[in-house]
Amino acid sequence: MNTEGKSAPAAGDENGGAGCHPPGNPPVVLLAAQSGTGKTSVCRRLAADAKARGLLTAGILSLAVQDDGEKRGIALRSIGSGESHLLATKCNGDEAPDVGTWKFVADTVAWGNAILAQIPICDLLVIDEIGPLELFSGKGFTGFPDVLRKGQYRLAVVTVRPALADVLSGKLPDLNVRVFRMTVETRERIRQELFELLAGKDDAEG
Repeated sequence: MNTEGKSAPAAGDENGGAGCHPPGNPPVVLLAAQSGTGKTSVCRRLAADAKARGLLTAGILSLAVQDDGEKRGIALRSIGSGESHLLATKCNGDEAPDVGTWKFVADTVAWGNAILAQIPICDLLVIDEIGPLELFSGKGFTGFPDVLRKGQYRLAVVTVRPALADVLSGKLPDLNVRVFRMTVETRERIRQELFELLAGKDDAEG
């Protein structure tokens, strides 16, 4: 099982490209899709496309850790530095889960929050993902509302399960929130619309 690291270092510099000047009231897209639909893949490709065009990218990605074809863990990756650390593992019955069947690594959660607290002015901000731990338990990546409200980005993309999209949106009533509901069939179209929105073509629809 590839956990891509064990200890959680300092968050460090999240810059992933040249500087930018974000507009006022920038869009916050809630990318709502079921597990396995490709939310993280869309975010990874969007960030890669943005970096290839010299745009500054920042944030975090939650990547599946596979063991014999089965998802057994989640790794947290810094978009800025590319560094990854084990975020959560499936419980084996000997310990109580934090949410669902998952047990989270406290040091990595703290590292993720440190990354969010140090997000610089950027073109693209990705927070992958926000779920029950943050919305109902007051745990996990608790700093996400603060970094979104700073508005120091041209576009923010936050991944969430469809059932929680309205709950998350309700916690951000003062922001320019848009919900893009994605399926496997619409994944490529959504990715293209997100990049157009990042590029300033403000006519994308979710």
